[in-house]
Amino acid sequence: MYCKWLDINDPIYVKYHEEEWGRLNTDDHYLFMMLILESFQAGLSWKCILDKRAFFFEAYDGFAIEKVIRYDQRDVKRLLETPNIIHNEAKIKASIQNAKVFKKIIEEYGSFYDYLKIFTKGRKYFYEGLTYDDISIDISKDLKKKGMSFIGPKIIFAYLEAIGVFCDHDKDCHLYKALSLYEPKIDDDFEIELYSDEKTMAYNKGYDIDKANYDRDTGQIFLSKDDLYARYHKRQINDDKLYYIKEDRLETYIGIVAYYKDDDHYALDIIIKDAYRHQGYFDKALYLLLEKAKEAGIKELYDSFECDRGHVLEAFMDNGFIIDHYFDISKDGQKKKAVLVKISL
Repeated sequence: MYCKWLDINDPIYVKYHEEEWGRLNTDDHYLFMMLILESFQAGLSWKCILDKRAFFFEAYDGFAIEKVIRYDQRDVKRLLETPNIIHNEAKIKASIQNAKVFKKIIEEYGSFYDYLKIFTKGRKYFYEGLTYDDISIDISKDLKKKGMSFIGPKIIFAYLEAIGVFCDHDKDCHLYKALSLYEPKIDDDFEIELYSDEKTMAYNKGYDIDKANYDRDTGQIFLSKDDLYARYHKRQINDDKLYYIKEDRLETYIGIVAYYKDDDHYALDIIIKDAYRHQGYFDKALYLLLEKAKEAGIKELYDSFECDRGHVLEAFMDNGFIIDHYFDISKDGQKKKAVLVKISL
């Protein structure tokens, strides 16, 4: 399944949908190219611009910003006469001015993405059907103050979708789970006190419990901040490998994720608050953890769990990971099936 708006008979559009749209790209050259193209979209369809992108690329010297900022009236005339691009003199002149502002922003902030982070807080946002929001409004206003034009809130919103800061794939689209995975805020210091009053941590692995923090009627495990801290430091996991997950819309912390060395292999651990465990947050946390593990050069991760944790098993299988093997465990005097999952990074 694809997004409903996608014309699957258009190979250029399909390639863009599959390989670019919603995927985070922080490269200044790409960010510059897409901003110029989005400014040409004003009043037109993105499909129209996308079909002409190769011609724009050639006409704009490969979107080399050092060349574009030196364009003069002769280049404006040349572009107006170049076949297969948009012949709008105001937009062409704006693209040159916007390039100059873009260059100044890079010089001031280090990169254009670092400038955007002032507004986005370095997070990824997930929408469904919106065309603008407070972030795109604020960025548009600021860029206009800096001297850019043809960059209204809707254009900036589309731009942020194009470069993967915003993700708006349909929930039925096959890329929804792959790309619309929540990317939590990662802080250097793990603020364990955020869990001090949590009473619905339902999953616990490798931690000794007793009557004081276990409710036999509900099966819930009550983990205090000291419990959580002891749990992870028992495994000698460094704080910088322990991350907490923030549900951005509600400003609520909903879980923690970590990977750690367990005998001769690396294991992962994900705890999600009970109220969120059936809302797709497991695979969202999994996405984060795999990215961090890959950055650390880890090649394989393992996890094991009971088969009746169906939402977890589904998350692994939907992401194409290998079920290494099934095995029996004894719990509460009964034999139950469990599964070991192997993840190749």
